[in-house]
Amino acid sequence: YSLAYGSTINSNDSDFRGRSGTSMYKTVFVDNGKYSFLNRPAPFLGNFKPKDSFNSIIGKSISGDWTLIVVDNQNNPSEVEWKITINFEEHLKKKIFVSKQGSDSNSGSSSSAFGNIQYALNIAEEGDSIFIDNGVYDVDELIIDEKDIYIKSINGSALTTVRGNLTERIFNIEDSVVEIDGLTIQDGYGSGGGGIYAQRSTLNLYNSNIKNNKTSGSGYGAFGGGVNLVNSNGNLLNNLFEENEGGEGGAIGLTSINGTVKID
Repeated sequence: YSLAYGSTINSNDSDFRGRSGTSMYKTVFVDNGKYSFLNRPAPFLGNFKPKDSFNSIIGKSISGDWTLIVVDNQNNPSEVEWKITINFEEHLKKKIFVSKQGSDSNSGSSSSAFGNIQYALNIAEEGDSIFIDNGVYDVDELIIDEKDIYIKSINGSALTTVRGNLTERIFNIEDSVVEIDGLTIQDGYGSGGGGIYAQRSTLNLYNSNIKNNKTSGSGYGAFGGGVNLVNSNGNLLNNLFEENEGGEGGAIGLTSINGTVKID
């Protein structure tokens, strides 16, 4: 069984329902394992749920000593071969914070936030999360290229606005997987997707207010004043679109969709 962080679990024979011969062979512990030791007899071949979730050790340091203790109370126990392998992601996902009172010379932690959203995007790596504190952030075009990233306001769209001043598009997303949650995205301006333009990407947009964004043209090609998805897919759920203007689709433009776009 896996151990909860900092704890010890004592197991007895009835837990394992072992029998003579090889009981544990190519046994893998994984949170979404198909089987449980408590309802399946040996040999334990395949993916098994641990007694305690591995969530308890997420974020803990892998440095230090890891000890595997195996106790076999049979009369003539034998271990032919054993090993323990700990798999972990090469990059440990970070939480990056941005605040109106922050500075890009800070560390980006919750108590030492950055002051610039684009700076946070630039240093973010695959799978990182960016949390934006209350305030109105006037931005140039925010570029996200070839990243898997999560962007969320700390206190919701009513208190957190990213504003483009009708001079440039606000978010330009290419070849990425991006989730945006709880922002007001306002006063963007572009040839398509004045608020958000996503190309060859997955965009998941939740709980946001897409307001007063415009396309620079009035005819064909000026798709989606608020959001324009090109060769992309995603989910646009629980958002408010208001006062957006586009040549084709004031709120949302969809061009050559790659997969499924769910709008609700």
